[in-house]
Amino acid sequence: MIIGITGRIANGKSTLSKTKKGLIIELDDISKEVFEMKKSEILKAFKNINKSILRKAVFSSNEALDKLEAIMHPEMKKILKQKLEVAKKNHKGDIYIIGALWKKFEFKKLCDKIIVVRKSKQEAWELLKKRNPEFTKKEFEFVWNRQKECFLDKN
Repeated sequence: MIIGITGRIANGKSTLSKTKKGLIIELDDISKEVFEMKKSEILKAFKNINKSILRKAVFSSNEALDKLEAIMHPEMKKILKQKLEVAKKNHKGDIYIIGALWKKFEFKKLCDKIIVVRKSKQEAWELLKKRNPEFTKKEFEFVWNRQKECFLDKN
């Protein structure tokens, strides 16, 4: 069975996945892989700023994040599908896809089941501050609001 685990930033997706027996595919890991593959294209598109300034730019502007996603998401989708195909052939048990952007990555098409992990905004902020102290409250608010799609619709 292929199971998607989704939820907003710092809601416990990875924590939940660690309690599951099965193969884990993390969209965060794929994004890091794609960032390294596309690093020169990304930095050129953002006027050669460094990675930490880029993070601040994309976590404060819809336009900047849309621009980054336009570069990264096609390759991320391709790699996700490749990893899933390999996993289906080589793994007998459950396969978990972990990521916040379940609609953009078509979890409904890829997964037999989707689990939504939810925390209050305050709980998520407290967890994120401990885990990633460089994240600002403003960046958190931006990402939290961008990830509103994480809550399943009726369809």
